[in-house]
Amino acid sequence: QRRKETALADKAELDVLQRRGELIPLATVNAWMASCIVKSRDILLRIGPELRDRLAVETDPIRVEAMVVEEVHRALSMLKELEV
Repeated sequence: QRRKETALADKAELDVLQRRGELIPLATVNAWMASCIVKSRDILLRIGPELRDRLAVETDPIRVEAMVVEEVHRALSMLKELEV
């Protein structure tokens, strides 16, 4: 009897949290995370094609590094937009 009461109380608490928007289904979280991973991959994979022509003609290693760092920071700023 005690276990049943505890289980019912737990279920009621979870229902209240879900109605308040403080708890979401795991499937929703998984779908959001999968979407973030795909978007992150796409953003990061664009770095090479966007830099290749500029890097091919650049002879200064310090400038090459600056260009790569700038592009990585741009990608990171785009990834930041994926936050909840």
